[in-house]
Amino acid sequence: MSNKTNPIRSKYLELYDDPKKVRLHRGREELVSYIINAEKKEKPNLTPERRIFTHLWSSVKGGDIYSYGLYEAFSNWDMKLLSNVIYQYARHEGIRSGTMQSGADHAGFIFKAIMALAANDTYLIEKVFPKKIGLCNTSKVMAPNAANLIISLYYKNPSWLEKAQDDAKAFLGAKRDLLSKSIVGFLLAISEKDFEKASEDLKNVCVGTRREQSMGWSEFEKCFCVFAHGLYNFAFHVLPESEFKKIEMPDDDGFVKDFALWNIENNFPVGEYYLVPEEAELFKSIMSIDIPDVTLKEEKKNKFHQDYDDFAKQLTERVQEIQRKKKEG
Repeated sequence: MSNKTNPIRSKYLELYDDPKKVRLHRGREELVSYIINAEKKEKPNLTPERRIFTHLWSSVKGGDIYSYGLYEAFSNWDMKLLSNVIYQYARHEGIRSGTMQSGADHAGFIFKAIMALAANDTYLIEKVFPKKIGLCNTSKVMAPNAANLIISLYYKNPSWLEKAQDDAKAFLGAKRDLLSKSIVGFLLAISEKDFEKASEDLKNVCVGTRREQSMGWSEFEKCFCVFAHGLYNFAFHVLPESEFKKIEMPDDDGFVKDFALWNIENNFPVGEYYLVPEEAELFKSIMSIDIPDVTLKEEKKNKFHQDYDDFAKQLTERVQEIQRKKKEG
């Protein structure tokens, strides 16, 4: 698949090559070297948990890999590579976010979940939105409304869906920014089989991403609308094929139609890891664990937050177990 004149390719490469637009510009060799050397040069006497957190919070293992990975994928117009880059970044951010004190329940994972869906990583969906903890706390912001529609549709729970739809309609009845309105609107539309509205909202997700100001995204990060691809793929996973086909791909530079077509032609495959050096043993262990399910703890009466302490504890234990088995083997 080759399309050297695609608008998003030209714009992304131009932005990436402009040092004023990119926070950290690293090539593949520099990325690999940095990841390996970070483990060799880490401070002595760190606790196992602190070692893991240090590596998870290193920007080079998250944002830098994603930025360069997109550059490489767009340079070569390689859609499988693009899927793998998204897959690794979503996994990394999903694990990292599990260790963060967010002040929210599992709704805090909404953008990571939608991004994961762009690489068809439903495994991560089941980890950050586990069935056993059900719906998120009702709120007047986008995240829980979108998350509850995803949870209800994914687990095919009619009673959950009815509540999620009612809450979403109330949310959409007030003035909202375009991105929030379009994400919730798309999910509500596919739940109500309104595919014309879903198509309109999907295009507006692309437009809304470029307009978004509150998230701190750079022009560079807004160039490729990974969230529109995640929502499009989600529709494939929860709708009959005949209904999914009624959703139109957005005619927008932020939506890569070749990527969507590649997914269709390959039956929406799950991505793979893009860049995890064999020599980086700790990083490799972190990225290969069976991710703990997100759990909640009651902060106030009937007010639940993500239990990041429990997640961090389970994460540390699982990484240590992988490393122990490797030494014994």
